[in-house]
Amino acid sequence: MDRVRAFDPRDEAALAVLWHDAWHMAHGAHVPATLLPNRQLDYFQRTLQTFAAQTRVIGPVGAPFGFYLRIGNYVDRLFVGVRKRGYGAALLNDAETEMRREGISEGELGCLVENTPARGFYEAQGWQLIHIKTEAILEEHGGGTLNDCIYRKKL
Repeated sequence: MDRVRAFDPRDEAALAVLWHDAWHMAHGAHVPATLLPNRQLDYFQRTLQTFAAQTRVIGPVGAPFGFYLRIGNYVDRLFVGVRKRGYGAALLNDAETEMRREGISEGELGCLVENTPARGFYEAQGWQLIHIKTEAILEEHGGGTLNDCIYRKKL
């Protein structure tokens, strides 16, 4: 299995496509339709550029299999390409290891209530559902609300 590593700028194009495709597969049917026009490939490219320093990747440079983005104790995004079994666990384990290394004792993450595969994955990895949070979508992103499951894990 490939090792988790820092984001490399050469990963950007492939990661943006992977993330775009995985996001639409996991979320497209569960978010307000007004959000979809704001989740085109350029959105994912811009976000990766903005958070490059907080992004860790698995797979070859320029052709990664997945990634996560972490801000402090919050694993903000974790996406893996289709049929890449085991890579999600490797990425989440890396996030936990990095947080412990930084002295963080409790991690947090969220996923859509309707994303039952992700919920099952996080629970199988020892993360505990602590509450359901309703989040407002910014008007410039189409408005509306999303319901997220918020998970925590003692590290």
